[in-house]
Amino acid sequence: DGRTYLYKCVHQAWYTKQKSRSPKAIGTLFNPSTYSRTLQDNHYVYILQSDVDGTFYKGYTTDYLRRLEHHNLGLSRYTSNKLPWQLVYVEVAENKREALIREKKLKRCNSEYLRWLIDQPSNLLKG
Repeated sequence: DGRTYLYKCVHQAWYTKQKSRSPKAIGTLFNPSTYSRTLQDNHYVYILQSDVDGTFYKGYTTDYLRRLEHHNLGLSRYTSNKLPWQLVYVEVAENKREALIREKKLKRCNSEYLRWLIDQPSNLLKG
């Protein structure tokens, strides 16, 4: 998809620039403040599923690809012990407040409902 391609291009450009500045930048994560704010204007609720035991993790972000990378690098306390994670659901919200409310509701849902939700048209990954 175009967003994924753009993300990869911007990430590669940023990484190359940082690498040439100092050796410390090697292995540094993508810094979202260095690219256009328009990519982060949307607010998303996402669900990850662990390849280890099928556990679901629900969260909020403005950049779900960067957030998935963050989880899979073990940089999140709650997901670092069940690597790797797969992005199985993404839903866009009207604003940050609505996304956080939706995330809180999803955190109370059982896994049967989450499996059903993953197959629904509201999942941006299905489109």
